[in-house]
Amino acid sequence: MAPSGNDVLLVDLLYKHLPSERTFRESKARINTHWHREQAEQAAATEDWYGETFHRAWIIKGSPDDQDAIPQFNTAYDKLAEKYRHEAKDLAPYLPSVVREMRQRYAMDPNDQVDQVH
Repeated sequence: MAPSGNDVLLVDLLYKHLPSERTFRESKARINTHWHREQAEQAAATEDWYGETFHRAWIIKGSPDDQDAIPQFNTAYDKLAEKYRHEAKDLAPYLPSVVREMRQRYAMDPNDQVDQVH
């Protein structure tokens, strides 16, 4: 049933604050690196460099100690940047904030700035 605009939503505040409900909500709010890894691999298989870069950024954010994630992210980003250069498009306006953040932290070339990709 779709909301009509006249609906009233009731929230059981006692249920909302139960330890089991809080634990459930916290688990759902965590970054699911396994799912992002699957999505990144599917994107790479179809040469969707934007999708792969996006998901690899979330893998790093969720598991910053994963030593394989950083070079995989940089490789995907480089392929994405090359695609945009080849098409003479500016990549920077299209980058999600998580990609910008991970690029600033983990760029292979320290002189490479996200905003300089054209």
